[in-house]
Amino acid sequence: MPANKEQSNTSLPEQEDKAAPASGEAQKQEPESNIAQPINEWEERFLRLTAEYQNHRVRTQKEKESLGLDVIAQTAAQFLVVLDNLERALENKTEDKNYAKGIEMIHKQMLDILIKMKITEIDAQGGQFDPKYMEAAMHTEDENAAENTVVRVFAKGYRMEDRILRHAVVQVAN
Repeated sequence: MPANKEQSNTSLPEQEDKAAPASGEAQKQEPESNIAQPINEWEERFLRLTAEYQNHRVRTQKEKESLGLDVIAQTAAQFLVVLDNLERALENKTEDKNYAKGIEMIHKQMLDILIKMKITEIDAQGGQFDPKYMEAAMHTEDENAAENTVVRVFAKGYRMEDRILRHAVVQVAN
């Protein structure tokens, strides 16, 4: 029996030696995977937060630009009434040449400012009625005009790029 004990004792250390490296490798791999997993999670969080921050910056920049254009459009729309009055003044003839010249100069200056602001008149007279740009104040039966054609403009419309500042108020032929 002692021989059997020796054999069993000798076989045990060999088994332990074989088992030890395997468990040691597992222990070495296990801490690496335990460390790698939180690092990957933090890296993923960091990338997500970075992307979210970048999207936020782009979105707020667009909102600022849009808000700025809205303020410009609202302000410019208020001055369109002044432009209408200058055009009415130009339609009324006066004998005072200096007064007429002054009104013409102010009108031209106002138009130049609108051009710099990229504000353009909506061309309505004689064209097809477009409810996106025009408001029909009246309809009329006109044999000389095609159906849905603008025959008269009561108030000019204006737009700034893709924004409508004021719809053109028109009379449309039926």
